[in-house]
Amino acid sequence: MMVVSLVLLLLFMMINPAILEPNYTETNIDTPITSFCGRNSPIILQNFISNRNSTFAQIRKQLLSNNVYYARAKSLDEGDSVFGAAQCRNYLSTAQFVACFDVGVFELVNCTTGNSAYVFLDNCFVRYDNYDNFYNNPDFIEDAGITPLQICGNQSATQPTTTFSQTAILDDSNTVAIKKIEVAHAKAKKEFENEVRLVCNVRHRNLLRLLGWSGEGSHLLLVLEYMPNGSLDKFL
Repeated sequence: MMVVSLVLLLLFMMINPAILEPNYTETNIDTPITSFCGRNSPIILQNFISNRNSTFAQIRKQLLSNNVYYARAKSLDEGDSVFGAAQCRNYLSTAQFVACFDVGVFELVNCTTGNSAYVFLDNCFVRYDNYDNFYNNPDFIEDAGITPLQICGNQSATQPTTTFSQTAILDDSNTVAIKKIEVAHAKAKKEFENEVRLVCNVRHRNLLRLLGWSGEGSHLLLVLEYMPNGSLDKFL
């Protein structure tokens, strides 16, 4: 009996906590919405995987220790640098964030063909890359609950847009941009709604705000802040 216990203990200690297979239970229903695996191969795959695992482990430790909604880390040993970040909805508990993070990591460790990847889930996103442009600018999102996202009907969205033009002027004289998407099957509509639920909680100075949306019928509409033509630098 003692021998069996020692074997189990050794196996447990050998498992990297950053790449545990997630437990899909009622308290962990995080579903990957979309993911990306880069095409630029690491210089030395073994070093890259080691740095990636170290980065994930550092982020996970921060989530468990600091009770935060955003965490970042980096591993630069032996080349193949890895910069990582994770962010969740700001109403989640630490346990919920960690659960979502574990699901995201479980998806990303399958990417061995590129030195960058990200995954968006219902409750969080996880990203790593070999450069730190995104890493050095973690300006926090505002609480989307301050301005509730409006669910519009097709009629209310169509009226100010002259049948879904690219821009519109609302009754309060504010100009908005409306993106129209047509779908032919229920799965695409479900994916659209999942992405809207994720994006509606994100506010960042480098992103256009999502002001409202409509999912009636086959016409899916996103009502966004309007940015006039010109250099993007003027708005950043």
